[in-house]
Amino acid sequence: MWLIPTRNRPDGIVKLIACMKACGEVPDAAVMIDGNEGGYDGVKWPENWHIHHATEHLEFIAGLNALAKFHPDDWYGVLPDHSRPASKNWSSRLVSACVGGWSNAVNGGKINPSNGRQKMVEGVIDAKLVYVAGWVFADWLTHFYGDDLWEEVLQDVGLWHQTDVVIGCDKIRNHPRIHKGVRYHDDDKRKWKAWRAGGGVKAMIDKLRGAGLC
Repeated sequence: MWLIPTRNRPDGIVKLIACMKACGEVPDAAVMIDGNEGGYDGVKWPENWHIHHATEHLEFIAGLNALAKFHPDDWYGVLPDHSRPASKNWSSRLVSACVGGWSNAVNGGKINPSNGRQKMVEGVIDAKLVYVAGWVFADWLTHFYGDDLWEEVLQDVGLWHQTDVVIGCDKIRNHPRIHKGVRYHDDDKRKWKAWRAGGGVKAMIDKLRGAGLC
């Protein structure tokens, strides 16, 4: 199931649904409308989507994790509301490529020089990994670096799968990047670096190996 947190962007959701239809697939999804904000009443939701309203401002990662707990499944797809699928049968292809790990989409654009891939957060993760970790993206993060964590862990054990499925994204304008008074990009970056420096990658790999997942 695809997990879609959204806040203040009903037009973005409408565009996302339209892109899915144009690509021939509107897969099962669960949506978290963050903070129970208005503006979504006019959205024509697909019949196979589950719509939730948060009673407080969760932010992206907490929204993902809450949706996964509400909807146990065999796999979870991460999809921000500004994502724009652009490949035919995009969802089926990503799910098929997951094979026990993470299958990553591409944006058809700029290559990240640090790792040679087209940086995207959109992808599909095997739910067995989620159940062992206890989260889709690390619950000590707010918005960023959740996919980077899985990438470092799963690349080391051969379970990170890069695909050619293209998912573009709309540019988000005037994004404050502040949650509860904290500039969360900087805060997430600090926590991410501390996790890596503290042996987080090895610890997670050991945890997955202990569960027989790698």
